[in-house]
Amino acid sequence: MGPSEDRRRFPRINKAAILRAQVVTYTTPQTKKEISVCLDVGGGGLRFRASEAYPVGTLLKIETEIPGWGQKLGVFDSVSQPESCQFVALGEVVRAASAAVPDDEVAVQFVALHANDHRSLVPFVQQLRELEKLEQEN
Repeated sequence: MGPSEDRRRFPRINKAAILRAQVVTYTTPQTKKEISVCLDVGGGGLRFRASEAYPVGTLLKIETEIPGWGQKLGVFDSVSQPESCQFVALGEVVRAASAAVPDDEVAVQFVALHANDHRSLVPFVQQLRELEKLEQEN
């Protein structure tokens, strides 16, 4: 566990998923969506690979479908319960390289996330972390 993980309020899990990121702006026309790969996610934020430069402080609309998370939501009946469902949040870039480097990693802290999504995401991450630990012990 690295020093940055020790400071996290919410643990993260490595969970690859397709992610769409779009800069939120109020003064210019709507920007294009970047399609990327989510590297990890937790109750406080996520990290993804970016093909564009996102300066620290940039506000992003994040859309992704986290594999397995749909079943944790508990809002679907047993017949229609999806493996994953859409997750939408607003996040602020808190770490990024200064120039656009192919496959650069960008860290985003959630600033707006539906309360139900947050309530289900935190135990989902914790459960998967515990499963990962058990698998490593065996």
